[in-house]
Amino acid sequence: MKFNGKLQLHTFLCIAICLLVGICIGDATADAVPVALWQWLFVGLLSLLVLLHMSKRLEMMQTLLIFGIVMAGGAWRITSYENSLRCAFTGEEEVYEAVVVSQPIKKLRSMKCELAIVSGRLAGHRLNAYFQNPNSLNHIVIGDGIEAQSVFSGFDDTYAQRGGFDWRRQRMVRGIVARTFVASDKWKRAEVSLEAMPRIDRLALSLQSLRYDLLSRLQGSALSEDSYATIAAMTLGDKTGVSAELRDTYSKAGVSHVLALSGLHLGIIYAMIALLLGRRRNTMGGLLVTLLLVWTFALMVGMSPGIVRSAAMFSVYASMTFLQRDYLTTNSLALAASVMLLASPAMLWDVGFQMSFLAVMGIVICHVLLRNNRFYVRYAHRRFVGKLVSLVCISLAAQLFVLPLVMYYFGNVPFYFLLANIVAVPLTTFIIYAAMLLFVLSPLCRFAAWMTVVWQWLASGVGWVVAQMNTLLKVIASLPGASADGVYISALQLSLMYVLIVALVGVWRYGQQMYDSMHGKFKSEDDLKKLKSKRVKK
Repeated sequence: MKFNGKLQLHTFLCIAICLLVGICIGDATADAVPVALWQWLFVGLLSLLVLLHMSKRLEMMQTLLIFGIVMAGGAWRITSYENSLRCAFTGEEEVYEAVVVSQPIKKLRSMKCELAIVSGRLAGHRLNAYFQNPNSLNHIVIGDGIEAQSVFSGFDDTYAQRGGFDWRRQRMVRGIVARTFVASDKWKRAEVSLEAMPRIDRLALSLQSLRYDLLSRLQGSALSEDSYATIAAMTLGDKTGVSAELRDTYSKAGVSHVLALSGLHLGIIYAMIALLLGRRRNTMGGLLVTLLLVWTFALMVGMSPGIVRSAAMFSVYASMTFLQRDYLTTNSLALAASVMLLASPAMLWDVGFQMSFLAVMGIVICHVLLRNNRFYVRYAHRRFVGKLVSLVCISLAAQLFVLPLVMYYFGNVPFYFLLANIVAVPLTTFIIYAAMLLFVLSPLCRFAAWMTVVWQWLASGVGWVVAQMNTLLKVIASLPGASADGVYISALQLSLMYVLIVALVGVWRYGQQMYDSMHGKFKSEDDLKKLKSKRVKK
């Protein structure tokens, strides 16, 4: 069974596009088209494909059938998922058992956290819970079980929302179906059975409990509130301590991605794993250890779309490195997107998912365009200048592809993002390495008093670096014209901006080809590497 012509070069990209279209169609028709129709369409197209394949005829028709099957499968998945989230509310109090699955956040008069219901009418679902009298809840952490009695209700989505951000979509991504207010005398801690939860969720709870222990140890050091919040967000994905002022500073400076776990952070951790494994990283054992550690970390920090995308991409990268094949392609990115959307089709509407994939798509396209560029190849192999040029190109590419979404959802345009990234990215790399060392040394403090002193000294040093970085970013964010706020665009304008970006990429590529045809083809970065390797062999 083959894809025809040039489709073979971009197989997974075609599949990802068809899956995306199918999910959108299924979502748009969820109220009118039953799940059974998509199931029958999927089975019917699959049966027809098998018959055509056995007859070895009409290869183009087989290709179209594959696309149709993927679209029907996407519509089937999203329709089934949305139906599973539909719940009726009685308006009466219900008794249930639940597990705390997110770090509690203290509000003015309540404590908010996310609960996974393990027994009761809504067993298997998640909800937002607001507990009365937050002072009595300081001891509740992720993984704790409770018995409670409260009224479940839906969400009020009638109020106006600025930009394209949709809270209903974001709740759907997380599988949250209801909210509830729990009075102080209507709940108690309890040992609850987790057998009803999937094994992967139980494992994630255990790992997130470990994350809480590491954060508690870090919080007990002599770090300032902003320094602790920055390190916690950068390393373990806990942004509950990030103040509104600090978040605004990073947003105006154009480095909000530093506070959100993504490819930058997991890439540093992947580099640490590769360094520890040494030459064994290219063996089967090294590959398995790498995959295990990468996905364990992803589970521990909460499996956000950005970190799942990064884990999937680094899994593909490790596998391609082991197989000695090219990795940085749109096909590998599309493969990661397809796997994620099949596992959770609602993730398509997650803002983090969209920004993460578009940023990496920009970097991939930038790499393809620049690896044959004369200026880039000339400076890429120089140590300091090469790294600076690479950092600038990566920042520009990622920002170009993400900027329309930032305007659509948040209405913010940072203008000094290049300067801020030159400051933040190197310091973030150092901070993550140092913080990981702190986490590794943390258990040793129980066995030696001098180790505690050393640990506190290291923590103070890391905290000082974080404080200096935050100060520099505040200076950049306070410069005249640092950002433009309230620049919201419509969905149509968003689409037109991406059409313009695609056109610019096409013009760049065409212009480069014309220049090469007139002045002779320049040796690309890949050609220089091959030439260098041949000289070394001689």
